[in-house]
Amino acid sequence: MRETEEWIYGDVLLVCAQASFAPILLQKMEQPIDRVAMVNQKINTTKEIMAENIDMALARKERLEDMQERSEELNAMAKQFKKRAKQVKRYKMIQNTEHGALIGGLVVTATVVVVVSPLVALL
Repeated sequence: MRETEEWIYGDVLLVCAQASFAPILLQKMEQPIDRVAMVNQKINTTKEIMAENIDMALARKERLEDMQERSEELNAMAKQFKKRAKQVKRYKMIQNTEHGALIGGLVVTATVVVVVSPLVALL
């Protein structure tokens, strides 16, 4: 009978121990859960930051591609401008040469008229 009493009282002690130990046990069990939750939160935050960084990198890549395209267009326009400037320069040189030849011809003609006319009149 004594074994039966110990068994019964042991259960009572076990129930009392469970009641007093339950909050401590619950607290100890929640600590790892809180740590896991904290780690998960950090992981999620890191994922968000990385997603933003990737978006910014892609946007930067697009801007760089746009700038590259614009620089190529400007380069082509600069070559075209240089070619056209040479053409205009040649045209102006030819015009100046023609005008110089015309003025030179007029001066020679005027000189001939002024010098030769009195000589012809003397003959």
